[in-house]
Formats: sequence, structure tokens, C-alpha cells
Amino acid sequence: VKFSEYVCCGLPDIANNGVYLINDYISNTGYGETIKSFEDINKNIVSKLLSIDRSLITENAKNKFSSEVNISNYLKSYDKILN
Repeated sequence: VKFSEYVCCGLPDIANNGVYLINDYISNTGYGETIKSFEDINKNIVSKLLSIDRSLITENAKNKFSSEVNISNYLKSYDKILN
């Protein structure tokens, strides 16, 4: 939950390989960095992440993770079950 809140606020993410949703998001958008350990974080990674336009991160994340999108998806799923 925190991940989606952070990216909806326009923050790039640094993550390990533990959560597929986060890894897929980073791979598909480039709005973050996947690392193996804290030692992997360096000036280049931080500079890259700081250079990303936060409004682009927000726009993309809201299209994927906002409550409006999630509620719509739940309603569609319930509708499929009922029909």
C-alpha cells in the first residue's frame, strides 16, 4: 500500500526483488530502481531518480493505483461474477 501511495505522490522507488508488482512497475516505467542490497545505492542511481519529472510519476501511478481505478476494477469483477 505504501508503494502505491508514494508513487501517486510522484516519488520514484528503490526496491529489492521481493515484490513482483513493484518490480514490474519499475521495469515498465523506469520510475525507480531495483537493487540487491543497500550497498547498490550510489550517486548515479540517486541522480537518475532525482531527474525524473515527478508529475509524470504521479500521472502514471494514478492511472494504475488510484482509488477510482481500483474501485472501477472491483465493480467490473463483481459484475462479471454476477453475470
